[in-house]
Amino acid sequence: MRNIKRFVIWIITAVLLLTSAGAFSACSNDGSLLSKYSSLVNRGKVYSTQFLSGDFATVTRDLTSVAAMQFGADALESSWSSAVQNLGDYVSIADKKVSLYGQSIVVQIILKFANNGLNVTISFDGSNNNKVDGIWFTHYVLPMPPESNDVFQEVAVSVGPDSLDGVLTLPVGVSAPKVAVLLPDTITSDMDGTVGAAGNRVLRDLARGLAQHGIASVRYNMRYYQFPEQADSTAMTVASALLDDAAAAIAFAGSDSRLGGAVYVIGHGGSGSLVPKIAQDNPSVAGVVSLAGSPRRLEDIIFDQDAASINADANTTDDEKQMLLNYASGTVQTIKDLTPDSPDSVYFNFGVKYWLSLNAIDIPTIAASLQIPMLFLQGAADFEISPDADFGAWQTLLAGASNAQFKLYDGLNHQFMTTTGTAGAADYDTQNSVDAQVIGDIADWMNAG
Repeated sequence: MRNIKRFVIWIITAVLLLTSAGAFSACSNDGSLLSKYSSLVNRGKVYSTQFLSGDFATVTRDLTSVAAMQFGADALESSWSSAVQNLGDYVSIADKKVSLYGQSIVVQIILKFANNGLNVTISFDGSNNNKVDGIWFTHYVLPMPPESNDVFQEVAVSVGPDSLDGVLTLPVGVSAPKVAVLLPDTITSDMDGTVGAAGNRVLRDLARGLAQHGIASVRYNMRYYQFPEQADSTAMTVASALLDDAAAAIAFAGSDSRLGGAVYVIGHGGSGSLVPKIAQDNPSVAGVVSLAGSPRRLEDIIFDQDAASINADANTTDDEKQMLLNYASGTVQTIKDLTPDSPDSVYFNFGVKYWLSLNAIDIPTIAASLQIPMLFLQGAADFEISPDADFGAWQTLLAGASNAQFKLYDGLNHQFMTTTGTAGAADYDTQNSVDAQVIGDIADWMNAG
């Protein structure tokens, strides 16, 4: 899962980071901040309007001297063009937010486009006459309300003690249907599993597609999507990021009177790797589906991804490539050597506690011990999870297991959508949907159970 995604965690699709202020960490936003810094909010709205009209020079007159040395109007225009590609027509300003970070006042202007949102984030240096010291363009998932038609009914629900926002999708005309708990690729995902500039929604496609086959589903916002202020890398563990809330969703699905009680778990990507552990922790689960997961250790997957990216970079010399590979390899070894006494640090976007909790889970042993039905699906055009190294590892591990089934799909990428043939993450930026055959195969498998 490419360098910006890191297999499990992904901060919504960062397209541009131009900053002299270092990493951005948002504080809680409230109306008082919007009021106090209304003049900066208005400046942010003006800059956003100028970007929309093609004016990238005006903002550069307001940059700090350090930021001005890092980028100019041409770089800004190039990054904007990349960010808005495939977003569709501009609609309106959808929201505005203010956060504080050190001496910086960070203004976010959320722009609504036809296909997705764009977060224009502008950092003002409060110690330097409120000059601009950083600009970010990031895709922003615009919330979509539940919908209903003659095939499915969507109902807003809350999951777990912290009331994570979710949606229960019910097939129309089906009494006590089986239900799938849908878990996204990343621990910072929204309930729809939204990805790419076009706002493709993997889990929503799955939910509505399964409903056409008489199967209900529950999907919900990941904790660190709904409560980003809780995403402390030094305290985060696999349980706090995924497992605890997944257990709450399974309990909900098993107790809701509108459902039939047979609960399955479908995990995509990072969640797909952990569905055996989720099943082990929740004995009521009737079966699991892994979509582009892997039984291999995460640090090894990341190294393979980084190595492929480094070796494919035509602008890097052989000596530079070797230096980068050595650094990545050293980080992998450091992760393998971590102990509870290791000092707090972040490796490949995760803190020590997360790595220790993740690598304490023996996925191969757990998967081999499960007696429930398991279905493993993979796209042959997946550039993030290897059809050979990862999907092949499942096949080798569970060879001869009567409760495990496997299917590889030609021409489908990591999102189980037909590949556009575009290299890398840009493959996700064209409007697309989960392949109907994949949904049908999952439904047939669940209905046969």
